[in-house]
Amino acid sequence: MKKTFQFGICGAFDFEEKATGGQSVKTREFYLALSEKIGQANICILESTEYKKNPISFLVKFVHMVAKSENVVVFPAQKGIKIFAPLCRFLKGPCQTKTYYDVIGGWLAKIVDENPGLRKSLVAFDAILVETNQMKEELGKRNISNVVRLRNFKAVKPLQESQVKAVTSPVRLCYFSRVTKMKGIADAVAVVNKINEHGTKCIFDIYGPVTDGYDEEFKQLQNTFGSEITYKGKADPSDSVKIISQYDLQLFPTHYKTEGIPGAILDSYFAGVPVVAARWNSFSDVIIEGKTGTGYEMGDIDDFLLQLSRLINDNEKIVEMKQCALKEAKDYMPETVIEEFLQITRGA
Repeated sequence: MKKTFQFGICGAFDFEEKATGGQSVKTREFYLALSEKIGQANICILESTEYKKNPISFLVKFVHMVAKSENVVVFPAQKGIKIFAPLCRFLKGPCQTKTYYDVIGGWLAKIVDENPGLRKSLVAFDAILVETNQMKEELGKRNISNVVRLRNFKAVKPLQESQVKAVTSPVRLCYFSRVTKMKGIADAVAVVNKINEHGTKCIFDIYGPVTDGYDEEFKQLQNTFGSEITYKGKADPSDSVKIISQYDLQLFPTHYKTEGIPGAILDSYFAGVPVVAARWNSFSDVIIEGKTGTGYEMGDIDDFLLQLSRLINDNEKIVEMKQCALKEAKDYMPETVIEEFLQITRGA
């Protein structure tokens, strides 16, 4: 069967609104990086959110994409995988197309446990691409062996070593993620307020869109802000490195145990800014303890307070960690990861 495209990609691109959620950002950046490598004309794309608007029209387009592409990569979220995995299994044989599932986040093992019938479709992919070794191990325990680690990446230019900012006084902290309860923003506010109880030791700026359903609760949280805490609103993702580089530490107080490789942490690395983060399941795959960041027990305010206080009072350590964070960014360059992906497709 003669193919028109080398790759077909289906995901929530959201080119018009440029949503800042992990799914949309990763789908867009993967497409752009692959286009840079093999040329846009060799790639067919399909917006997955069309499924909600017109399922029949979307399915026709999806079948067409699979039939015309040598390889198809899908980027579904938790609900979408229940549709895309069976579709890819059904179509790959008749269409003679290799199929790949690029996982966003670290929740797939849980979905398999809740939907055991999904396993048959998952093992039919030529490869399931996961961000962390921890996730690969979890899927292996469920007898899903077609799993390959492919790191997340950021299509941004890292700072030069000479551009890394010196530590300020007071120490400057930032948060650069969706503003929602499960991302732990209230924990960060409580800890910063506690640290500054007896004088300003740090300031804390919050960037990110407030998610639907959290508006009222966040307004109430803002009433607890000390004078050193400011909500800066939604930031353009393309300005992430420029913004974060003005700070000394980024706080990542997530309550999601299944975070993969969070884009916000990669932003920090490219900006030369270490991270103070809750230890999610794949923490050690992303943060080098004491080098690129430091962790605390998820949801434990006292431990969060202890670890952040230690760093705020050790400027030399922060300077050392800034340099380590910038060096770590080299492993998350798009050209490095896309070449690894192409090697996977050649060997599949």
